[in-house]
Amino acid sequence: MKKYFIGVILFTALLCLLTLLVPVTTGGLNVSVPSGASIKMVSKNIAKNSLVPSWLLEITGRLSTLMIPITRQKIVLKPGRYTLEYSQTVWSIWRTLNQQLPQMVEIKLLEGWNFKQIRIAINRHTDLKHDTIYLDDAVLMQRLGVPELHPEGRFFPDTYQVSRGASDITVYKAAFERMRKMSSIVWSTKPANSVLKSVDDLINLAAIVEKETAAASERGLVASVFHNRLNLGMRLQTDPTVIYGMGAYYQGNIRKTDLQRDTPYNTYTRAGLPPTPIAAPSEASLWAAINPSKTNFIYFVAKGDDSGRSQFSTTLSQHNRAVTDYLSRLKSFK
Repeated sequence: MKKYFIGVILFTALLCLLTLLVPVTTGGLNVSVPSGASIKMVSKNIAKNSLVPSWLLEITGRLSTLMIPITRQKIVLKPGRYTLEYSQTVWSIWRTLNQQLPQMVEIKLLEGWNFKQIRIAINRHTDLKHDTIYLDDAVLMQRLGVPELHPEGRFFPDTYQVSRGASDITVYKAAFERMRKMSSIVWSTKPANSVLKSVDDLINLAAIVEKETAAASERGLVASVFHNRLNLGMRLQTDPTVIYGMGAYYQGNIRKTDLQRDTPYNTYTRAGLPPTPIAAPSEASLWAAINPSKTNFIYFVAKGDDSGRSQFSTTLSQHNRAVTDYLSRLKSFK
């Protein structure tokens, strides 16, 4: 029995020496911690590219957890990728993983992108785990817990930071929640007499404003035109919705026949807002849509100069003159 205890003591001492002195690798080590990973799973990931077996890593990790009352430092495995120095020992590797922040990557979703463009950008990002790449839009929305929603306009355009190797669903969740919260904040300021009847209407109109102007200072004016038209019962007659409804048939030019061809998104042939948003609106467009400039404008057309601005009109005759000026400027540039 005495020899047994001596053997246990010697084995424990050897184990302590191994964990305290033996480096995990002779070079840098990349460690991947999946979401919800256990100490056992992380140990196996480390062991694949290290000089020590996974059982030794696992035992050390569990001992580190048991020593929380002594060290007062809880082992929390944050998902992501880490780069550890070659000098890390088996014991110190867990402390380092606990203290380091995972490597982060940026994913940019641009204002005015439609959902197809958003999916392409996320699918092309090489530092993400692509769990949704083969899902259609409806299934993706089910994964987000909102199967009743059309995805268009529901993802806020911004730059998102996630841990390297994170699931792409993380980006969709973050962008979806950001749009939900932002649109709710904006909607809470709705005037009592607003022509908009729901948050869906807000996002819908904001998307049109986003696509209709390249001049940030004109968002409120553009929004006023559409508010005035809706209040008058006029059709919105906005080209971006027609283009969206054309889908793959749009090749860069919109013709008179395209304006006359009826689709659910053709606001020349159908009254009111289109059935869904047509793009991801910015925060500025959301605010413009809920609180447009106070005008009597019901028409606008591009000036056709280098300013990127529009000419706004209150009457059809004024608008026709503005269109004539626009066309003459186009001819002068040819």
